[in-house]
Amino acid sequence: MNDPYIRENTPPLPLRVLIVEDSPDDAALLEHLLCKDGYDVISERVDTAEAMRDALERQPWDLIISDHRMPRFSAPAALQVLKTTGRDLPFIIVSGTIGDEEAVAAMKAGAHDYLLKGKLARLAPTVARELCDAEQRRQRRQAELVLQQQLAELRRWQSLILERSDRSHELKREVNELLRRLGEPIRYPSQAGDVDAPGQGEWTSAHQGEGASRPPAREE
Repeated sequence: MNDPYIRENTPPLPLRVLIVEDSPDDAALLEHLLCKDGYDVISERVDTAEAMRDALERQPWDLIISDHRMPRFSAPAALQVLKTTGRDLPFIIVSGTIGDEEAVAAMKAGAHDYLLKGKLARLAPTVARELCDAEQRRQRRQAELVLQQQLAELRRWQSLILERSDRSHELKREVNELLRRLGEPIRYPSQAGDVDAPGQGEWTSAHQGEGASRPPAREE
């Protein structure tokens, strides 16, 4: 069965690789193998924490390949440098010798995979898989960010609705009070007669006096 992470008959894929390695020859071999398997590689080799930190600050990278033990540096130390940047980059250890306990510790510390220098046939597929996983993590973070933004917007609208709801209840109370007042018995003129008659403009409650009624309109 074909390995989905093996690139065949496809255009070269640009790949920016930061190689943490004290041996120029080993770094050149890694670049050669990646180019052979369909990558257009841009690489830089570093072998100290300062050089790695400078390279990470200077430009973006797609991938980090690191030797496990070097005279002035190590994969665990390189992982710590990477963590301080907050970047999520695939980190693959390629070492001449690495024990099982060291490999497990490196994976727990944040390494994504490890390979032996004498068995690099799986280098390109491993790189492809880790790049794919990194892209999926990026998409998940983006989706989570969009979700958080949407939730924040919903909370804002909820707050506005609750605020307006409180105001609506207040207005409702005011309107009910006004209607209650308007619903008091209507006051009619106290007596019929000439428009200029005293008391014509005075109104009394409909409940005042038995049979009180509004006077008929005057005919012209």
